[in-house]
This record gives sequence, structure tokens and C-alpha cells, in this order.
Amino acid sequence: MNATPPSMAFEPRQTSVAAKSRRLGGWLLAAIEARLEAEREQMPLWVPVALGGGIAAWFILHNRLEWLAFCCAAVSLASAAMLLPSGGRLRRLLAMGGVLACAGCLLIWAKAGIWGMPPLPRAQFVEMTGEVQGVSAVPAEQMSRVLIRPIDAPGLPPLVRVNMAEADVPQAMGRGAVVRFRARLMPPAAAS
Repeated sequence: MNATPPSMAFEPRQTSVAAKSRRLGGWLLAAIEARLEAEREQMPLWVPVALGGGIAAWFILHNRLEWLAFCCAAVSLASAAMLLPSGGRLRRLLAMGGVLACAGCLLIWAKAGIWGMPPLPRAQFVEMTGEVQGVSAVPAEQMSRVLIRPIDAPGLPPLVRVNMAEADVPQAMGRGAVVRFRARLMPPAAAS
């Protein structure tokens, strides 16, 4: 006896959900592409927005793992955009947006790593010698702010700002002068 499989099992259904989804997705993609085509002159204005989004993410997120997760998500968005039909504006917009957001986060992260200074963990009394980098008078408070680069002072930031009463500031103190003093150094105040 020759048994043939029922042909109905191998034929597409009359009301295929996948076909409806494909048609709806195609219509939606065409509508988005038409809108982006109408706004094509405005597209370059989104470059600083994407970079700024990456920079804002660095400030909002708290640590390296979260920054790295954001960068991975942004690159994933750019990679996922490659699945869209080629030649479309949406594909390019999402790919460039993801890359630029990642670049913004990496730029501020690198800047903070290169130029950032770790703050003092707690208030401390120190006796130090340092080279004066700048002196600025604050007449309203009858004091001067002195920016000092510590010499042979491990555990201190590369630059220290010290407030001195006007009466305690030597006449000849200026940029390049070497001073030795005892002071109470405080970590930066928390954001208000």
C-alpha cells in the first residue's frame, strides 16, 4: 500500500500570520522611509543629539560596567540596523545614531580618564610643599585662592586649591613660587 502524505500539511495556510506581519512591516517601513525622505535636510542636525545622548548616558550611569553596557547596546542597535533593507534612510539613521551614541560615551569616558583627578576620599590635615600655579584675589571675602601643585606628596591630587586670608598671603607670592604650609584639605562638595 502506497501512503502519500496529505498535501494540506505542506501548503501555506490561507490566513498566514507571517504574511500579514510582513505586509504590515513593509507598509510601516515604507511610511517611515517616506517621512525620513521628506526630512532629509534635517538629518545632519541629529549628529550632535546622538553624541550628546552618549555623553548624557555617561553622566547618568554610575560605573564602568553600566557605561560598557550602554556602549554595547548602542553598537547592537547599529548592528541590528544592518538587518533592514539596504539603501534606506532608516538603516543609515539607526546605524549612525548607535555608533555616534557609543562614540559620545567613549569620548567623555576617555576625557575623564585622561584629565580627571580622583577626589580626596575624606577631609585631612596635611603639611605640604608645593609650587604656586596661580593666585586669584577674592576681595568680597577678604581672601585669596591659591592653586598649588604639590611636590613629593603621595596621596594628594595633582592640583590643590587653598583659600588663604589676605593677611596671610606673602607679598611676593606668585606663579612659580614654592611654599610650605599646613592646611586642612576637603573633598569636593556633593552636587546640590
